Amino acid sequence: MDAHTVKSLLAIFHGETARRIALDLERAAKAAEAVDWARCVQLADALIVDMANLKPEMECFVRGDVVL
Repeated sequence: MDAHTVKSLLAIFHGETARRIALDLERAAKAAEAVDWARCVQLADALIVDMANLKPEMECFVRGDVVL
């Protein structure tokens, strides 16, 4: 799954911080000049952390416990 797809899916769960990180990652990976891979890794790590924070909300949604 790429950053663009993750960014779109996060909007469904109102995961604005993670969505912004995914957008930054998408832009960093598409840099017209040389890609800053260290920045991409940093953003990917931040995205993983923020998505872990959203996981309980996503699990409730999947179970049908929460209406967004």
